[in-house]
Amino acid sequence: MLIEKEEYMEIEAYIDSMLPPMQKQRRKLGRTLRDFQVEDKGRDILKLRMPKGFVIPYRDRTYGWCGLMDTVMQECYFGTMRDDTGLVRDEYGQLWLRIHTRDSWYDDDTEVSILVKDAGEAKKPYLRNGPYNGQYFDYHLREDVPEPQFRYSDAPCLYLVSDEMELTCKEAFHRLVECNKIL
Repeated sequence: MLIEKEEYMEIEAYIDSMLPPMQKQRRKLGRTLRDFQVEDKGRDILKLRMPKGFVIPYRDRTYGWCGLMDTVMQECYFGTMRDDTGLVRDEYGQLWLRIHTRDSWYDDDTEVSILVKDAGEAKKPYLRNGPYNGQYFDYHLREDVPEPQFRYSDAPCLYLVSDEMELTCKEAFHRLVECNKIL
């Protein structure tokens, strides 16, 4: 269920609270804040969307597109010239099942990173769903899609889907703004 931003956040009032000194900065803040999105997916799942140049706070850390791309492969499950799937470790030492697919026909480059505890847990979704990540970009999350997960494509956005964030949409939006030093 997409919640309109006006239902949980008055963008203009939010900008007023930031006290921009000039109209030019006010317009810039408005353009930036309109790209932030928090969506309630039901089942206590929030989906956060940010432009790729920003970061998303998660588990007292911040994750950005560049950091998720700069991971170290621990174990490769599937690899070709265009696609790779495996267990990776991020800069914080967290393990992720990363599924990266490049489709040169459509110029798509999609990646999903699913947080896991160990290699055994990483292999379960891989063995069940295979090495391609199209199912994770569905508009409606299925029950068997593991969370939390970061995902992105060539669209200029980074997404986090998680059932661990016990926040309202307004609180999640505010954390995105604070984390990106926009306040």
